[in-house]
Amino acid sequence: MAIAQIEQIKIRLKGLLEDDNLVREYLRRYGPNYDIKYIKKVKEAGILGKANLWDGDSPIDRQGTDPIFDVQLKCTICGNPNVIFYELKAKSQSMTFNRFLVPLYKGAFGNMTVDYNKLSVAVCNRCLFASPDKKDFISIDSVTNQERPVSLPPNVIMALQEKIGERKILVRAFSNTESLFKRPRDFKIAVLTYQLAIFRAKVESEHEIPNALYKLGSYSLRIANFLKYLSLPNDEYLRSALNYYKECFSKSNVKSQEIEIQMLYVVIALCLKLKDEKQASMYIGAIDHVMMELNNRSKTEPINTTIPAKWHEKAKDLWMNRADESLFINE
Repeated sequence: MAIAQIEQIKIRLKGLLEDDNLVREYLRRYGPNYDIKYIKKVKEAGILGKANLWDGDSPIDRQGTDPIFDVQLKCTICGNPNVIFYELKAKSQSMTFNRFLVPLYKGAFGNMTVDYNKLSVAVCNRCLFASPDKKDFISIDSVTNQERPVSLPPNVIMALQEKIGERKILVRAFSNTESLFKRPRDFKIAVLTYQLAIFRAKVESEHEIPNALYKLGSYSLRIANFLKYLSLPNDEYLRSALNYYKECFSKSNVKSQEIEIQMLYVVIALCLKLKDEKQASMYIGAIDHVMMELNNRSKTEPINTTIPAKWHEKAKDLWMNRADESLFINE
């Protein structure tokens, strides 16, 4: 669909919905199509602008059972035993993904919709250590009643202990830091939680911990998605994600070729989004090469190439359709 047609649809939607936020909500849910029954549904639900006070994306999503439960963990860095980690009940959400593989949530089986991206980072309310990975915190094994070992090595833990003051400076501009540690979280606080997670992952990267650069790219894409909902420019974080993933690929910072191919798909998507076809073409060659290596290995090793082949095809589809002006609509 041409940009001019999309803009015409936006104008018509704005005339009926009378709110830019509701227009964005409509486009996010139903795409650049004009359907009066969906327009009515979105309009009757209320103003999305007030939805930032909730974990879900809009008042439409507030019906049903709350699928979030909290677990109390111990901070790996300062020993604080009162870190709240929010978990999502299994099968409570149906998940789709945007072009950059940021998950989008929709309530299922009677559960309300919750944008778990906003809640996924746990933040220590004493030293501001932050991670969306439960294994980065100390928990108790329910069988042995012993503390489980954390995934962070001692040298990273020591470095993060020395940087508590730097993390506190990072949040100093926010008057209501209590929102970091409890529900609900608005998009601005969600951005800050991921900035704190990036702070941690950078320390991991400095110590050459596997997957650290991959995490940095993924966290940057979450922030870019939050900024989109705030109608703020997000190119800076899209470029950061691209650079982290490129470095990750060049340094072989991920050990799984399946994840590597998926990451290369996102690299190609980001290059195209950022109007760099030349670089996208280079990474099309790279993903072709990785897939060829994987296919060759599968002849002598028990490797399932089905999922990597899917991402390979998705990357080629993006490249073939790169002239489509609506390819990254609402991304």
